[in-house]
Amino acid sequence: MTHGNGRTNSTLIVIMCVGIAALALVLGIGAGVFVLSERVTKEENGTATTEQDGGGTAEADEADSGGDGADSDTTGAGDTSVQPGALEYSVASVETGVGAIEGARQTVEPEGQHIVFQLDLRNNGDEESWHTGSEVTLVDSDGVEHEFSIPAGPAVSETGVTSSRLQPGEQDTRPIVFDIPEHVEPEYLRVGDGEDGGRIDELYF
Repeated sequence: MTHGNGRTNSTLIVIMCVGIAALALVLGIGAGVFVLSERVTKEENGTATTEQDGGGTAEADEADSGGDGADSDTTGAGDTSVQPGALEYSVASVETGVGAIEGARQTVEPEGQHIVFQLDLRNNGDEESWHTGSEVTLVDSDGVEHEFSIPAGPAVSETGVTSSRLQPGEQDTRPIVFDIPEHVEPEYLRVGDGEDGGRIDELYF
């Protein structure tokens, strides 16, 4: 009987040890799976946060870029009113393909064709300012720059005067005429003398 009980006890001890080992194995595997799952979740969240932060940075960069553009005071292509200095210029009207211009004293024949502009002027400065015409040139469709026609301007003007002296706040309209080849078209006016680092703007019509 004593030997039978000893064997039974030994068997129970072995079974208990095996059970405890199995339980420990199961718990270890479960803990490992939990840790791995938590790590994957953190990595996924970290990736999402990084992508979101990157998107925010891109939006901020875009906003900064837009802000810089809005603050720019340079004159862009297509402007129909420019102010390189105290005087503001805009085109009231333009006639192309004009032939001979009959003035009060003489008739002026073009070498090609006359382009006749009426310029609206306004002095937005604080001092008296002059428009003489020398600060305005015409660029044609071939990219050639033309100075104004000295004899044709007075001929087309009703008063025979093309220059204008404007006090602060005053406005005026003056003609300016160019003589360009017949096969080209006028593209835009360049306004400003560019002296002493002054601006030269492109005026479209």
